[in-house]
Amino acid sequence: MNQDIKDLYTAHVQSVQSRWERALQAEGYDAALVHSGTPVYSFMDDYEVAFRPNPHFLYWLPLTHHADSVLLIEPGKKPRLFYYQPDDYWYSPPSDPEGWWADHFSIEITRDAREWQKRLSGNMPARTAAIGDSPSLSDLFDGGDINPDGLVTRVHIARTRKTPYEIACMAESAR
Repeated sequence: MNQDIKDLYTAHVQSVQSRWERALQAEGYDAALVHSGTPVYSFMDDYEVAFRPNPHFLYWLPLTHHADSVLLIEPGKKPRLFYYQPDDYWYSPPSDPEGWWADHFSIEITRDAREWQKRLSGNMPARTAAIGDSPSLSDLFDGGDINPDGLVTRVHIARTRKTPYEIACMAESAR
């Protein structure tokens, strides 16, 4: 990873944090929990449908193959990442977090897909919104706090304004 991209990523995380803080304040939330997504398997088979992470998770992190990871965003605090890295006999787990992006997050490794729920149970800010499509969100959140329209619209619109880091990534991808 070249230094320019690393520097651009630092500014990107700061910008995204600011955008989310404004959206949370405008919608009356103290925090947001963004789930990366959960793999879908075929019935009675271990065949997995191609995993596509939550775009609001990808907005923060360059983790395209990291199912069941969760990011907790609280204004004024370093984002807290529950990085799912299972011990698995059949599949290679995600690699260890890399410094160029990991330094911007408080990272907790989880070995179970729902371990983040146990760690946050009773420790989440009072008004927390959940963003994502994972069924595990409904275990902790009321329906109205899962993908609340106002917050999702605000952060979705914010994603249309690309940071220099995102522009550099698109240029690299096009190359």
